[in-house]
Amino acid sequence: MAKPLPKSILKPRSVGRETAQPNSPSRSLVHLGDRVCWDLDKAANPHMVILGTSGSGKTQTLKAIVWEMCKGFPSRSIVLDFHGDQELPGEVYHPIHMASNLGINPLTINLDPEGGGSKLQAISVAATLRRALVMGTNQEGLLILMIQELYERFGITQEDCQTWTRKPPHLGDLELAIDARAEGGCKDAKALQIKLAATFQYGVFSRSQIDLTAGKLVRVDLSKLPPELGAIAAEAILKQVMDSHRLAGESPALKTFVFVDEAKELKGSKTLDRITADGRKYGLGVVLATQRETHISPDVLANTATKILLPVDVADIKKVASRFRFDAGRIANLGTFQALVRTGGTAVACTIEPFFKRQA
Repeated sequence: MAKPLPKSILKPRSVGRETAQPNSPSRSLVHLGDRVCWDLDKAANPHMVILGTSGSGKTQTLKAIVWEMCKGFPSRSIVLDFHGDQELPGEVYHPIHMASNLGINPLTINLDPEGGGSKLQAISVAATLRRALVMGTNQEGLLILMIQELYERFGITQEDCQTWTRKPPHLGDLELAIDARAEGGCKDAKALQIKLAATFQYGVFSRSQIDLTAGKLVRVDLSKLPPELGAIAAEAILKQVMDSHRLAGESPALKTFVFVDEAKELKGSKTLDRITADGRKYGLGVVLATQRETHISPDVLANTATKILLPVDVADIKKVASRFRFDAGRIANLGTFQALVRTGGTAVACTIEPFFKRQA
């Protein structure tokens, strides 16, 4: 059993403005607990990592942050929910599963004339499928070629950016193209049929795209999908959000936050690397919650100013202490909802006020 934190550690402190009231968040402060606030005006960037083992209070901490931001900030929140337990009042809810009416289209094109188009989208989608489904280089190369050909059949070409706004194909169209090539005797196409069978069977990538701008709080429930398909859907959403913000141009205001409740499903995501590196410039922030420090890439961790550390597995304490720059003894003494919070060079301990205590 974890020992209680010493009183000197639990003494109420604030990270940021000393006058901040815990239950009256401003547009720059998010109340965490014990008068400790996440001050977005003072943080180097708007990104956060929450680390904690099962039962540590991670889910309630994430919900509390989303709730406070929805109440006190003008920015939009998008929650990628891998467990189906992030329900919040006032949300626009999009369940994604075999029987859902709407889905995600990874073939939606980035309209940025300097970094978008059909060829780059084909490369990006093929890389995502390769990473999620463990493909070989020949299969990935064939996917790139076939997706490019598919765009051309829909009248979309890299050379003419005016065509990028046309309705794009979806993975159902890609399935038909792969089937046709496999019937012609292509061995790599037959291998792709096997690799992509479950992806095509679920149908979530062959339906009309959900509207990620439909409300101030949008929750996308991916809990009914196999992990591999959930990862593909989440990667597609992250890319679409990042692309839309880059297309809109630089923004001094924070316009959108994306919350991911299980970052292990996006391990190795190049889009997460780009968001944590450049998202602030375009008004985009990301908050990642996960159980193991190995689920967070070095680039994401280095570009994330704020870390919340809840109780972790005993076997991980030394590694976490090194990567998150906290004392191993203090980590070992954490109990449920007890956290070490670091923003830049400032580190404090606090007891998180969970979501279920904030609804009054």
